[in-house]
Amino acid sequence: MKHLVIFCLFVWGFSAQPVTAQITITNSVFPVVGDTLHYAFGNQPGAINQIFTPPGGGQQWDLSGLQPTQYWNQIINNPQTGSASGAFPAASILFKPVNSGSEEYWQVTGNQVNELGYYGLDPIGLGLNLLFVKLPGLEQSWAPIAFFDIHQSASNVLTAFDAPIAPPVLLNLVPTADSFRIRVTYQRIASIDAYGTLAIPGGTFDVLRKKQTEYKSIAVDVKVAPLG
Repeated sequence: MKHLVIFCLFVWGFSAQPVTAQITITNSVFPVVGDTLHYAFGNQPGAINQIFTPPGGGQQWDLSGLQPTQYWNQIINNPQTGSASGAFPAASILFKPVNSGSEEYWQVTGNQVNELGYYGLDPIGLGLNLLFVKLPGLEQSWAPIAFFDIHQSASNVLTAFDAPIAPPVLLNLVPTADSFRIRVTYQRIASIDAYGTLAIPGGTFDVLRKKQTEYKSIAVDVKVAPLG
């Protein structure tokens, strides 16, 4: 089982002077078809440690010294343009993650953004391009977002594939296999545990801090043809 903890900051508005008022993020920040999200990555050693402060309000995080080392644009497309669109009839948007050929399908409603699944490389390194449908959809974000919010979400994936396309690493373990199945379970807990101002090279912004913990378990099942 993998245990992943993520801190992220939701930005709202611009402030020329530090402001410590509590803010609320609305669904106006939800992605829609036609959007292009611009990313700038800075990986200076230890810089990110400045946001690891105790929970609470009125905080100031100074990342104004960050220097971008990589830029990336993420284009939000119509899900109907994807090769696996038929498997995600409820999808609102489609995008490809950075350095990946996978197709990610998300559902966007008035108060939620849910991850429906993806078509692309398997999560255990078998080198197979397969369809992974999350049931139910896994919550990625919600609206409105406010200080003290706590959200929980859980999802499961069951993806089967026949033995003829399995890599040798699996077939060598079970030569008589008829088919295999990848099982993935997700448990996600997100909380808005702090607010304040964030200084970055582009300015100073009012933000909320989101702490997200995800438990992810992956297993492979095998079906063996009956003997005789």
